[in-house]
Order: sequence, then C-alpha cells, then structure tokens
Amino acid sequence: ILLLTFKGEINNTSDISSLKADIATVAKAIKELHKSQGKGIKVLIDITKFTAEYVSDAMEALVELAKADKALVFRTAVFGGSMKIRALGEMIVALSGRQNIQFFEDKNNAVNWLNS
Repeated sequence: ILLLTFKGEINNTSDISSLKADIATVAKAIKELHKSQGKGIKVLIDITKFTAEYVSDAMEALVELAKADKALVFRTAVFGGSMKIRALGEMIVALSGRQNIQFFEDKNNAVNWLNS
C-alpha cells in the first residue's frame, strides 16, 4: 500500500506550483511501485490535516493525476478530512472517470476496503 499524506491548505492559485510538484512526485512513485509489483497498486490517502477551497487549477491538476493513474492503481482509499474536502474529492473522482476511489471517515475502514 502506498500511503500519501496531504497536509496544509490550498486556498488560491499561488499554492498550485507546489501542488503540481507534489503531484509529479506522486505520479513517479505510483509508476515505480506499479512497475516493481507488476500489478495495480493500492493507494491510501490521509487528508486529516488538509484543507482547501475550490481552486479550478488545483482541481484540474488532481483530475489529471487520477486519470493518468487509472490503469496503474487497483484501488484508492481516502480517509479523514472535512465534508467539504470529501465533496471536492468526489468531484475529482467524477471528473476523472475513476470507479475505484472511495472515501472513509477513518483509516481502519479505508485499509479494510483496500484489502477486501
């Protein structure tokens, strides 16, 4: 399981450059793990210490990541975060066409779903 932790906040377009750099790092890690395992990987995302506003450039970047990783990821479980953050996440899922991403309130339920 690849564990990703989102911390901090995205509130305006000035936050986008660091987000895009982080996305590039995540994309590389997913590709490398997929290559080494030879199968779809499991991704666990912790958003307990992450806040954001709707910033279209950020949403677009995250949608593109989700689309690009579609064939490499078996399942993605996201846990924590406010209802607002989870709603933004659900928008990303819908726009990316991914069917294998679920949101959970806690880590245990997220891990259980990944391993089911």
